[in-house]
Amino acid sequence: KSSKGVDGAALIEGSIEDEVDLAFSMITKPITEDQTNRWVGIPIETEAIEVHGKIKGTLQKPIVEIKTHSENLCALGQNINDCTLNIIHENGKNMVSGELIGLGKLNSGRVSVIGELDLNKLNLNASIYEFPLSYINPLLEKSTVSLGGNLNGAFKVSGGMNNPQIKGDGIIDSCTVQVGYMGTKYTVSGGFHVEPDAIELNGLEVDDGNGGNGKLVGTSLHNSFKDWNLDVALSAENEPIEVMDIPYSPTRYFYGKGSAIGDINVFGYDGNIVIEANITTSKGTEFVLPMDVVESNKWSSFVEIKNEE
Repeated sequence: KSSKGVDGAALIEGSIEDEVDLAFSMITKPITEDQTNRWVGIPIETEAIEVHGKIKGTLQKPIVEIKTHSENLCALGQNINDCTLNIIHENGKNMVSGELIGLGKLNSGRVSVIGELDLNKLNLNASIYEFPLSYINPLLEKSTVSLGGNLNGAFKVSGGMNNPQIKGDGIIDSCTVQVGYMGTKYTVSGGFHVEPDAIELNGLEVDDGNGGNGKLVGTSLHNSFKDWNLDVALSAENEPIEVMDIPYSPTRYFYGKGSAIGDINVFGYDGNIVIEANITTSKGTEFVLPMDVVESNKWSSFVEIKNEE
């Protein structure tokens, strides 16, 4: 029997005979990102972790049960308020279950995980409840959009710790999408599908907050959530939807404010986003092409006025 159980030293009680029957507990020292980067290749920082466990079976075939709890964990630069992780090691396999509660600066949402865990092979089922979409924005740092609101979904995670493969379906409810380049902000609701290298939008409902609405479909391809390649389309058929709210700037190719009916396609990759619009503007739309920024004979390279009414 050990007399310690704090600062990384374990308190162990039990017996070791033909069968092992041990119980242990400890409180670890704080864990740094440098340590977890060496261990699993993922930067995680946390305060002291409470650990409780049991060891049964034989020395040749032990059964190890571990239960952990930590608070104020920081993973990939984002805060997680409360984290529990349970592991059962038996016959060379690690069966895990865990829950993350209170994600990001909003301190909301819950992620539950259950399945088989190995550093090189994952077989996990994950469910997400009220997951803050702002948590995803650091992965989109070179994107032209910023996300807000929550999502719910169920996903299958395979692959390895360094390259997880995620597949499943989710629903976003009253998500906000801010398109900085066009100065617009929308409320978006509907379903989406996730493949290991893509996120597919399945006809999301879009509302501009001013009475305009439309449908959003498309796909975002990625390489381990990097090197994003976007191809989405917004269609407004009934009521004009806001398409631009850009203040004057001496360096902009165009600026103005307006709504329209028609189709807008956005596609491309980091730093090379193309916006194509085939639209009919509504009354009050102001679209300005400054002559001091772009020579008039080059306007036709990216703008075609079909009807000057």
